[in-house]
Amino acid sequence: MEHFEGLTLDEIGYRYKHNQYLLCQHLMEAGLLKNEAQCEKCKTRMVHDTANPWKWRCPTKCNNRQSVITEHCFLNSTRKYYNVFVAMYMWLMEYPMKIIIRESELSRQNISELEFHWREILQLENRNLEVLRVSCYLI
Repeated sequence: MEHFEGLTLDEIGYRYKHNQYLLCQHLMEAGLLKNEAQCEKCKTRMVHDTANPWKWRCPTKCNNRQSVITEHCFLNSTRKYYNVFVAMYMWLMEYPMKIIIRESELSRQNISELEFHWREILQLENRNLEVLRVSCYLI
């Protein structure tokens, strides 16, 4: 989580908006995304695809690819993952909805769907929202 520690939203945008590979790597290191995967075809350990940071690639001849976003916090979103990350960060930090919409560039409906899903995750994993806020603050 140290990659995000003490960053403002402007700094997060400057650092990650146009560097999706770095964002993906840091989310893995922070434990918000899995940092390893196994090929479903040949059972080989997959590598992070540098050409597409949101994909795993099998280094063998099967060359299978799979999404890094198997994590439920992103709701297998078709939206830009950076925008979902910003919305999640702001939601955990209790920003007003208007500001989350403006900064994340997501619609109210998209954020509401994500928020509902994040609350379900917290209940399923018996995680306390306050604990996540503290963790997010440390980001």
